[in-house]
Amino acid sequence: MVKQLTSYAASAVVALALSAGFAAAADEQKPSAQTQSQSAQTPAATGQSGQTQSEKLSRHDREFLMEAAQGGLMEVEIAKLAMERASNADVKSFAETLHRDHTAANQKLQQIAQQKGVQLPTELDSKHRREVDKLSKLQGQEFDKAFIRQAGLKDHRADIKKFEKEAKDGTDPQLKAFAQETLPTLKNHLAMAEKISGSSTARSNSQHGTPQASTQENSGASAERKQQ
Repeated sequence: MVKQLTSYAASAVVALALSAGFAAAADEQKPSAQTQSQSAQTPAATGQSGQTQSEKLSRHDREFLMEAAQGGLMEVEIAKLAMERASNADVKSFAETLHRDHTAANQKLQQIAQQKGVQLPTELDSKHRREVDKLSKLQGQEFDKAFIRQAGLKDHRADIKKFEKEAKDGTDPQLKAFAQETLPTLKNHLAMAEKISGSSTARSNSQHGTPQASTQENSGASAERKQQ
């Protein structure tokens, strides 16, 4: 009888011990489950944060960002074409400057876009592709003149207006700063193009004479003869 009681008591002690062990193990697992729940929520929160960052851009800032990206891509591609095809040394040097400066500007813009959660284009759209294709069909001096007229003068005058507007009216601090920092480079490119264009015009006039001056001289001589 005593042995049976002892056996029952031992069994009860073992059962209590096992029950306590299971309870402790369950308590240890609770924080782990909570941690998993928090971890599961972290990516969603990050995604929401990235989406919010992108949505913070105003329509004007977003349009500037995309237009500047397309314009930068085109300038680099046209400059690369001119580096290979230009017949004039000054035009080729100008193309090298464009390629270097716009490549650097494109990299800065890409960094800003990544921070904003915006995917920039990596290829030219149909509008800018047509301009490149049009120039690619030209050769020699004809190419030089068209390149300076399009990429050097027309495009940079348009770009300067867009960048000045962003620097003045933009709402995103990073994009405003980018516009302000890039403007001196764009204006320098325009000044270089104007100088090359002026030199080309002067050379053309010297090669073909100065009809206007000759006409004025002839008119003056005719007037003198009439007076006599």
